[in-house]
Amino acid sequence: MEMLRGLGVNSTVGIQLVIFLLSYAVLYFALFKPYFRAYSERIDRTMGRAEQAERYIAESTALQAEYEVKARELSSQYKTIFDESRSKALREYDRVVSEARLAAKSQLETSKQKIRSELDGAKGQLQSEIPVVAEAITSRLLGKDMLQ
Repeated sequence: MEMLRGLGVNSTVGIQLVIFLLSYAVLYFALFKPYFRAYSERIDRTMGRAEQAERYIAESTALQAEYEVKARELSSQYKTIFDESRSKALREYDRVVSEARLAAKSQLETSKQKIRSELDGAKGQLQSEIPVVAEAITSRLLGKDMLQ
């Protein structure tokens, strides 16, 4: 104890220690604890968010690549379906057009035959009327009735 007294330590050390501990407790709960809480929250928001943002960017890049692959697959499927439908439509078009051409050709042939037969009939009728018409023209020209 003599040594402590030689250094200037006396009975007020206990009181000073109690005052120090009370001051520290007040400062800890009023100042230090809220400051460290805010500081750790700030660290969580900034540092954790940066890592989270990097992770989100990596995930979005992966999702974009996946989307592009699926888009290419769907595009190729649509192209395949379109090409198949187009080829079917062209085959159907060719079939319908060829049937229409055949039907038009047969109708044309039928019409030609009908016209030929009507023309032959008209020619025959005219051939039988030629002598009567010729005689009527001659009698008019001559002014006589040749039929008598």
